[in-house]
Amino acid sequence: MSNLIPKQALEYLKHKTLKVGFSYKDVWQEEHAIAFTVAKAMQLDILADIHNAVTEAMEKGQSFETFKKNIKSLLQQKGWWGKKDLPDPLTGETVNAQLGSDRRLKTIYRVNMRSAYQKGQYDRTMESDLHPYLLYRIGPSVHHRKEHLSWDGLILPKDDPWWDSHFPPKGWNCKCYTRAVTEARLKKYQAQGIPVPPRADGSGGGTIRVKTVAPEIRYKTYVNERKGTVEQVPEGVDPAFNWNQGKVSRSARAEQTLQEVRKQYTRTITEQAAQGSMP
Repeated sequence: MSNLIPKQALEYLKHKTLKVGFSYKDVWQEEHAIAFTVAKAMQLDILADIHNAVTEAMEKGQSFETFKKNIKSLLQQKGWWGKKDLPDPLTGETVNAQLGSDRRLKTIYRVNMRSAYQKGQYDRTMESDLHPYLLYRIGPSVHHRKEHLSWDGLILPKDDPWWDSHFPPKGWNCKCYTRAVTEARLKKYQAQGIPVPPRADGSGGGTIRVKTVAPEIRYKTYVNERKGTVEQVPEGVDPAFNWNQGKVSRSARAEQTLQEVRKQYTRTITEQAAQGSMP
C-alpha cells in the first residue's frame, strides 16, 4: 500500500494537530483540515497514540489487521476500551460511552486512510496542467448510496463548484474516489465508455457511460446542536462530510504555514533586538 500513498497524503496526516472532542460533532467539517480527532478520546496521550498509529500505518502501508494489532493492546492498557460512564463536557450529563472497539478502530483506520489519500489525489490533480478534469468513481462496496451510483462516471473540470461539496469520501464507510483525467482521456472515454474491470469472482466488468454535466443539487437541512449551526447538506452527503477536504486542506495548510513563518520572523526579530544586533 505504501507505494500507492501520495507524499501529500502522508504529510497531510502527519501535520494535523490534536483536538479532543466528546462527540464527532464537536470537531466539524473544515476543522478536520488541520485537526486530528477521535470522539471520546479526551486525553491527549490517547489521541496522540491513535494519531501515531494511523500515521505509521499509512507510512508503512500496513493493513487494518496490522494497525489493530499495534494499537489495540496499548489502548486497553491505558483503559480506553469498551464502554465506560463519562461526563459530557457540553451538557454535564453522564453518558455510557463506547470507547475503543474493533469496529471503531476499523472506522478510524478507513476514514483517515481514504480522506488522506483523496487529499493527496486532489493536490496532485490541482498541480498538474495536463489533467484539467476529475472523474468520480464508486468504490468496491457491496451496497452503494443511490446518489453515489448516479455520480459514477461523472467527469467535470477540477475547478467546477460541484466538487466543493461532492469531492469524496462523502460519508461514513464511503469508498468512492476520484481520478485525474486529461483532455485526450476524456475524449476516449466519451467515445468508448469508461472501462470497468471484473470483480475478483469474475462477475461484473464492462463499461460505463461518461456524464459531463454537473447534477442538480438538492439539499436537506441539518442541525448540529453541539455547534449551534443550521446547514444545507446535499442529498447523498453525510453531514460530517459536507466539505471538500482537498480544497479546504490546501487553504488551511497554506494559512498555517503563513502563520508559522510570521511567528518565526517575530522570534528572529525579537532575538536580534535582545542581542543588540538590530541595525
